[in-house]
Amino acid sequence: MLALRLFAAATVVSHPAIALACEPTATPCPDSGLFTGHGLVSGLAAAALIWAWHWWRAPMGVAFDKDDPDKLAAEAEARATLPRFWAAHANPAPDEGEFALKFNLSPDRDAEFIWAQDIELKDGRIFGRLGNPPCDDRYALGDEVEINPALIVDWTYFKGDVAQGHFMTRAMFKHMPARHIRQGKKQLGWS
Repeated sequence: MLALRLFAAATVVSHPAIALACEPTATPCPDSGLFTGHGLVSGLAAAALIWAWHWWRAPMGVAFDKDDPDKLAAEAEARATLPRFWAAHANPAPDEGEFALKFNLSPDRDAEFIWAQDIELKDGRIFGRLGNPPCDDRYALGDEVEINPALIVDWTYFKGDVAQGHFMTRAMFKHMPARHIRQGKKQLGWS
């Protein structure tokens, strides 16, 4: 799997306007004993671990309004340059590889834009394997999926150690903490 090289961040856009990232949440139950005796110490320790996990974990995604101008511009640029992706995919140079497409996995639900890798063309249809853990519980990391060309919003491949494309990722950087931007740029060979 190329999840790390893909910069493991999905874009989730919900209907009608607000997007939510798939992040686990923890809410203590009032009957759990977390607020009495030893439970208080356990609860504080758990809260510290959850805070540390949220601080140091890799980015899970960015929430965009469905009409966000940065998102729309990134999608338009990716679609306009998609022929560059297909030309490289059809005849890759020796230093080019790790071809992937970002597409809407769940157009019938809240939109979930996710990377697919191991891209193949079969009988005029596009297939790939999910390169990020999906929020949509009908799918799992690594599942083979058919990709509707109309739902593609971004593309990437590596030329040497430098990612090409990644237009949505560039737009996402505007909404991420500096540490995640540094991590992403390093993974993508942009720093």
